[in-house]
This record gives sequence, C-alpha cells and structure tokens, in this order.
Amino acid sequence: EHFSDHKKKYFGILFLVFLISLNLFLSVEYRSNFPLDVMSSDDLVHIEISDSFRTENNFHQSYISTRLTTNSAEEIINIKTCLECPQGSKGPVYYILLGSTYKILSTSGNELFLHASYFNNILSIIFLSLFFIFTYKKFGFIIASITSTSIALMAIIKFNSVFIRIDPLLHIFMLSSLFFLERKKSHYIIFGILSGLA
Repeated sequence: EHFSDHKKKYFGILFLVFLISLNLFLSVEYRSNFPLDVMSSDDLVHIEISDSFRTENNFHQSYISTRLTTNSAEEIINIKTCLECPQGSKGPVYYILLGSTYKILSTSGNELFLHASYFNNILSIIFLSLFFIFTYKKFGFIIASITSTSIALMAIIKFNSVFIRIDPLLHIFMLSSLFFLERKKSHYIIFGILSGLA
C-alpha cells in the first residue's frame, strides 16, 4: 500500500511536469504566431497601469484607442497626450505583482509586453497545476489528468498565457479558495480572503 501511494505521487509529479511542458510549448507556439508589436487596448491598459505602479507607485492609465499597432508599449505610452485617470479598482493585486516583476527584472520600455506575457504564462501554469492537484485529491489521477489536459488545450488558456489579462490570477484565487472549504473556522476565513481577492 505504501508503494502504491508512492507510485501515485510519482505519476502525479510526472504529469505535472507534462502539464507545465504542454502549456509552455503551446504558449511559445501561440506567441510565435502573433507579432509582439500588435496589441489590443486591454493588453496596453494592464501594461501601462503596472508600469505606473513600478515607476510612480500609483495605478494610472491614459485613455487609448481600441486597437493599436506600434513598435513598443513604451512608444504608445510616451506619445499619448490624453488625461490620466486612476484605475486601481481594475485589479490592484495583478498590477502590484506585474509592476514588481518589472522592477525586479529591470524591464526596459521595449520589453514591457514580452515580460508581461511571460508573467501571464507563469500564472497560467500555476492555475493548471492547482487545478490538477485539486481534482487529483477529489477525484483521482485519471479524471484529474483528463480534465487538466483538456483545460490546458483550451484556446482561452493559451490566449491568457500569451496576452495580458487579469483572468489567470482571478482563476488562481478562486481555485485556491476551494482548498479551504473545510469545517474549521480558520479555513473559512482563508476561503473568504481568497474569494475576496478573486
């Protein structure tokens, strides 16, 4: 029985490695098919607010057009003359994390989108890993592996792994909260905090 449990953990770890590798492969392929100098307004909004936190410790963003094509996010930010507006309510936790990542990596202007894309890739990997662990504990290896692979192959997961969206962090908080649906009062407090962050 001990050997069987050990083997289950071994296969679980192997599958996690496979799941992470699958997401990385799909993300690299997806990223290579889209030029990094073409960004939607959503990408730029999140990049600009995160960079604002990195440089000025606030959550400011200028109004931008629906679709923009340029050489870099920095170029768009520098040429805009629109009024700035506070946007902290949009998702301050995401902006703090991405802005801090920019600061740690000393991200230059022409690397803002690329580093944000890698950041979202990491968030998607964390979400997929948590999903597998959660379903593995609740339903066993077979169901967990099938459902996790299916989710990893979904177009929206690949999209969120490459483009700059808050959704992966929201999914992480929501899924993490489910780990604390127990009868202990302290667990419900943690559940409430994580749900609130989501």
